[in-house]
Amino acid sequence: MNVLLYLKNLYAKENSLLNHITLFAMLGIFTVSTMAYLSTIIGNIYGSFFDFAPTTSVKAYFLLVLALMLLFLFIGYIYSYINNSFNGKNELPEVSLSAYSAFVKTLPVVISWNIYEAFLFLIGFVTIPATTKLFYIYYSILICILPFINLISVAFAKNFKYRPSLFSFITIFRVLNQSLGEIIKLCLQTLLLSIIPVVIIFLMIKYSATISHQTLNLIAKLASLCFATYFIMIIKLVYSQGLVEIVKDKFSDI
Repeated sequence: MNVLLYLKNLYAKENSLLNHITLFAMLGIFTVSTMAYLSTIIGNIYGSFFDFAPTTSVKAYFLLVLALMLLFLFIGYIYSYINNSFNGKNELPEVSLSAYSAFVKTLPVVISWNIYEAFLFLIGFVTIPATTKLFYIYYSILICILPFINLISVAFAKNFKYRPSLFSFITIFRVLNQSLGEIIKLCLQTLLLSIIPVVIIFLMIKYSATISHQTLNLIAKLASLCFATYFIMIIKLVYSQGLVEIVKDKFSDI
């Protein structure tokens, strides 16, 4: 695995700069609209961070709808990128409405595995006392399984064709058996790659705290969140490209 190579692929093409600017702008709109809507729910919870709540419920619902539509677009965008990666196109794609199609196609697979996850979480909650160590061990194992479940949805994005193996609970055992080491290695490399963006965002937030002017302080904090959202998207795409390579190598028949 080479996450640095995956990262390079996202910036290597001639039109990548324009695509990155477009992606950053749309992520910025998503971040601002989400924060504005949250301000109507949780209020002024962090200094001046949430003090720009919509003045009417109509505006609040508009921001909610906008944030959700953009969220669905970005989820579909990630799966569209995964599909491109299976076909050797690893550069950052344009943001287009076709991402909604990828989102809708992926929903049955994602919902199915979310039901499995919810069922397992519920079993643990009902059968294991919360005061025992077994309770924490059980839920730690469930959390660690999540990246392997994500691998199944990535395998589906190869051609967006539904297959019985994509919905079979037994598939997760095969995925765990054949990709445990590769997933751990990819996760560790991705975490190491995330250190620099985390430091940058931390410094931006720390700097924003020193700004006394309320409006400028809010702008600085929102800017740090916009960059954080962008970095999260880039890291997610890098991680997804690594999952694509694992699927190609281990699970071409899923």
